[in-house]
Amino acid sequence: WGVRGREPVTDENRCVMPPKKAPKQQISQETFDEAVQSNIDDLEMEPAEAIADAIEQFELQGIDLSSIVPNNILLKGSSVGQRVSSSLARTLDWIHQKNERRESTVSEDECSSFLQPPISEIRELMQNEDARPLLFQQGVLAHLLPIVPFIPPNTSHCLECLRLIYDLLPGQGRALTHLPPETPEATQALYSEDRDLALRVLFAFLGRASESADELAVRCEAHALGCLAHACFKNEEHRCRLVAHYQMIPSLIASMCSSAERIAQRPAPPVLAALALHLRTAGRLTRSLCTDDDMTLPVTQAPDRTRQLAEDGTFEALLPLLQVIAGPDASEQDPAFPLVAAIGLTVAAICMRNEHCIVLVEHGVVESCCCALSICTSPSASEALSPEDRLQVVTACCSLLRALSSSDVGKERIQSSQDGLAVALLVRSISALAEPSAPFPTDTHVKAKAVEQACYALSNMALRNPELSRRLVLVEEHQAGDLGDLPPLLGHVLRSYGEQVRVLQRVCHLTRNMVGRCPDLAPLFLRHDIEPMVRLALQRHCLAGAPAAEIKTGSECPAFLTGKKKGFWDAAFGALRDLGCEVELRELFRSVPEDLRRFA
Repeated sequence: WGVRGREPVTDENRCVMPPKKAPKQQISQETFDEAVQSNIDDLEMEPAEAIADAIEQFELQGIDLSSIVPNNILLKGSSVGQRVSSSLARTLDWIHQKNERRESTVSEDECSSFLQPPISEIRELMQNEDARPLLFQQGVLAHLLPIVPFIPPNTSHCLECLRLIYDLLPGQGRALTHLPPETPEATQALYSEDRDLALRVLFAFLGRASESADELAVRCEAHALGCLAHACFKNEEHRCRLVAHYQMIPSLIASMCSSAERIAQRPAPPVLAALALHLRTAGRLTRSLCTDDDMTLPVTQAPDRTRQLAEDGTFEALLPLLQVIAGPDASEQDPAFPLVAAIGLTVAAICMRNEHCIVLVEHGVVESCCCALSICTSPSASEALSPEDRLQVVTACCSLLRALSSSDVGKERIQSSQDGLAVALLVRSISALAEPSAPFPTDTHVKAKAVEQACYALSNMALRNPELSRRLVLVEEHQAGDLGDLPPLLGHVLRSYGEQVRVLQRVCHLTRNMVGRCPDLAPLFLRHDIEPMVRLALQRHCLAGAPAAEIKTGSECPAFLTGKKKGFWDAAFGALRDLGCEVELRELFRSVPEDLRRFA
């Protein structure tokens, strides 16, 4: 990584990188409840004040409270808790009796008598925000999952039970393998014999849809895949178990391939809707396997899983369908067209290497993205697509082009395909998303990812490419670039997305890459107030309380900045420097080796 005007980095002046942060510690629900109760009894605090104080104290100690129910101690003795307990009593007895008799299945009448009433009552309780945390503490998930294998497969009762589990699981995936302490002993005994009981029950549905043409079978498998996706969210342990113990990746790819082939055959609308749901949930599970978001563990196997997904045929399973629904004859009237979002996001998450980009280019992914973006960003867009589906398609296409732009092969195809149509469509996408009257949702937070990915792709394309940079700006008065006019558009984005740090960072990177090799373009950016808006964003996000006019030094990033804000700090000062603005940058990495200890 060379920097203009600076000496090469050598062993003598190389900065020592800090070690990776240790994973955060976690505490049990009982420990948290004891701290709250101590505040109430010993310090005579009000319940709300006691909970807030306990949260503050544990967070100051660096404790991860993501799995804690803060108001659990207030709900234990409430009427809501008693109602939940009574609603589960009959179902639990039924489960235990079935397990004792070793019965393999139950009749439809038994399901209606013993299973449907508790499910309906739990559904009603879920509407009460105060009751939802207590549902987990009472072990609702632990009680429901063991009964799933007894329910006749591919029936409405099985689907309803899986739907309930799917709605209960968001943010509670850890409860599948770590039972709440209040779980009855009989239920705990089931899990003590088989620790992976919940994951095994859900994994058993994988592949059933390909063996049956029944709509219910497809929907049951789709909801089971959705449950597994929730279980894998920020949980590296579950991902490793599913991949290593159950060999899930080949089965998942085969399931997606089967659904994609059946969708391409255009089945009846009800079956098509079920297959679309299946492909979306399978894609979400695939993307979860590629994600490194579990902060409780110091290492991850996400790169290995991503490589296996690519080598085992995920591209071959999904890209043929993308060519069909986003080909030259693509139309937003096609009920399968919204699946471009699920396919695009999944493929972009797996595309990590140059050889992957070559495969995507050979399958015509750039041309498919151009067709989809042309439809979704057209000024004469119809109402066949909802604003949410339209935004998802644009986000997926921009993510795909961003992934391809990371390789020379992808850059060349994007720039040469149809005389740079893909680049022009990226600019048009940013322009459409920056306008509140466009056929997209009005919330800028919802649209932020699409704008970020589009700016990211253009930034990669403009890197060391002065020819393209000049085609993207207004070179002379009344002479617009043939691919767009980015400086005023970027100024509009900075004003519209001033609260979105990730968008601000990509805009700064794009500005740097465009003016880095073309310094004569800097006045065109400064003409549209890029400098004051970047300084204002720095003052707002990184130096709250300091006057914007005093933000002149980028000598050292403040220690309290981490993650995206730290990245924005570096990108912003780099952009201001390349634009010729007044900044002060001290070369910290050129210190003598003895001074590098503070970086260790």
